[in-house]
Amino acid sequence: MSLVRRPLAWISLLLVLPSVVFLLAAAARLMQPATHQPAHSATLLVGWVFTWPHWATGLMFWLLPLVSLAGGLLCARTEVRSHLELRSDLHSLAGIARRHGALLTATVAVVLSLLIIVFFAAHAIAG
Repeated sequence: MSLVRRPLAWISLLLVLPSVVFLLAAAARLMQPATHQPAHSATLLVGWVFTWPHWATGLMFWLLPLVSLAGGLLCARTEVRSHLELRSDLHSLAGIARRHGALLTATVAVVLSLLIIVFFAAHAIAG
């Protein structure tokens, strides 16, 4: 990875971090009553973000992720174009996915099902 692509990858990750923290806090506050930790801290964080002006929330939830997406795609594109071995590995991975598509699809279904069950079980327990 060149001296330009590595910082671009890190900057792309850091740009999306505030939105990820907010979404994790929004999910954490639903896990248990707000009187218990970490739901109390998460409720405070979410409430604080709700007091922001619209332009600030638009910046955090639209502009920063879009810039992160563009930077990440640019970094990935230049990385794939500059490394023959990486292109070969991606081609092999695509062949494996084609040959074992049913297993890949079933694995994605199982993981998503488990996430949904865990989410709703935690929601039911928290009331």
